[in-house]
This record gives sequence, C-alpha cells and structure tokens, in this order.
Amino acid sequence: MPTIEIVSLECERLLPIKNSTLPFFVHQNTKLISHRSLFQKILDNENGTILHLGNKEFGRSGYFYGSELIDWAAEIKNESLMKEFGNKNIQEDFQPFRFESSMFDSIKKDIKTCIKVFSDKKMFFYTDIQTNSEYGKENDLGYGKINFEDFINKQNNEYYIFNTLYEIYK
Repeated sequence: MPTIEIVSLECERLLPIKNSTLPFFVHQNTKLISHRSLFQKILDNENGTILHLGNKEFGRSGYFYGSELIDWAAEIKNESLMKEFGNKNIQEDFQPFRFESSMFDSIKKDIKTCIKVFSDKKMFFYTDIQTNSEYGKENDLGYGKINFEDFINKQNNEYYIFNTLYEIYK
C-alpha cells in the first residue's frame, strides 16, 4: 500500500488544512519523519512540516496509507514508458500511476497551501510503495525537479512514478 507525503520546507507550523473538507485524511507533523524510510535520509537534512495523505477511514488511527488516492485502473501507455526507461521491466522497476480524479483537486489544493507557506521556494512530494524492485533504493533514489504547473499536468498528460521524490518549485 502506498505512502503519499508532502513536505513544506522551512515551514515550522502546522498548515491550515481541514480534514472535514477533504476526501482523504491528512496527518501533519513539524518533525520530518516519513511513515516509511525510503527518503528519510533526505528529510534528515531539512526542516519543515510533513503532510501524510491517507484513506479517510483511517483518521487518526496508527495504521495509515493512501490506496484510495490512487487510480489503480489508469491506463498508461507503455510506449511512453519505454521511451523514457528503455528495456527495463516497467512493471517491476518503474511503477507509473495517476491519482483518482475525485481526489486530485484536493491534492492540488494541499500542494498550493504548502506553496503559499514555504520560504525555501521548493517543496517535496513523494510516494513510497513496497515492491520487489531495486528502483528507489538508497543508491538510486527516484528524484526529479519540476515546477508546480508541470507537476500538476502529469496527472492528465503523463503519469507519476511510485518511489519517486519530486522537488517542486513555484
């Protein structure tokens, strides 16, 4: 099951996000501790507020992941993946995904809220899903710098990749 997290860098307070208005639940913390460890070494060198996005039914419970935010039935053309990643095993090494369209407006809204408060002019958005793949391991972290508009356009025109940290700029 996927972990989905947003980090508002250099923000030292909780953000004005109301769970009652969202189709998912957001846990916030001013200590940058991921629910999984894939990108923790990067977080250890930063300050900010972390938002953990998860299924609504989990609420404040200890068990937390965001499977309902993902469109598991999305069709992503293998040709574009092959062009980007070559002959690697796409399903094993690079798991592409899109968000559920019913969730995406709220995800965008949360990202915009982070953008309004971050002072370092960048933020992190990443996923972590357990796979048998070596992709995303410490020696080959999925990582990409992208502006906000291009990140949002990936939902309709491209795809996101699990186990990738996107560094988003205004």
